[in-house]
Amino acid sequence: MPADKHIPVTEETREELEKLKEPGETYDHLLRNLATQKRREELEEHFHRLEDADSEGLDSLDAI
Repeated sequence: MPADKHIPVTEETREELEKLKEPGETYDHLLRNLATQKRREELEEHFHRLEDADSEGLDSLDAI
């Protein structure tokens, strides 16, 4: 259900969003996709940090 909320943005930001939109795509869909992409990037970064932390101080199997 659409919420009639206004999100103030600068003209420059609106123009950038317009460039990202596909023909017929709504701003709602575009912004949801951008938010999902951002969460995925943050999750991927988190997993990379975990992998790096797990490997610190461990010997490789070849060294054993």
